[in-house]
Amino acid sequence: MDRTGVRAIAAGALAVVAASLLAGCGSDGSSSSASEPQKADFTVAQQTDTGLRDAFATFTSRSDGKTSAIIDLTIERADEASGVMYAVTEREGGCDSLGDISIEVGEASNGITTLLVDESFDEVVAPLRDGSATIVIAKQGSDTPDWCGASENAG
Repeated sequence: MDRTGVRAIAAGALAVVAASLLAGCGSDGSSSSASEPQKADFTVAQQTDTGLRDAFATFTSRSDGKTSAIIDLTIERADEASGVMYAVTEREGGCDSLGDISIEVGEASNGITTLLVDESFDEVVAPLRDGSATIVIAKQGSDTPDWCGASENAG
């Protein structure tokens, strides 16, 4: 067999492999990334001297329709701060004009806290992205936000 015949066979085999791969991704050529979780990372700006730095919130979609939330906040390790819990909420409006609580994310402590939010990823993240809501982290029982904001981090 000459080179032209070998190339024709190789090209045919390559076409079969490519067609098989596309069929595995869906007949329209789309990928199967829809099953991958959605994720959004936000920086929550420090408002008081309670924390040592800005806080961070990461929201990830779940297959059960709920949302995982990871809250990362750092306060100085001191006796008076030991065991202090912080309410994490999503509130209507911005930090300058906080409105009603729209989502109770949960309670976080110093360090990294993982929480489960009953609302869907889109219900949690869309208002933060469009600016109609913000993340507020405040000591339990306090009306003063220790961290407030929702600046999305590029990922």
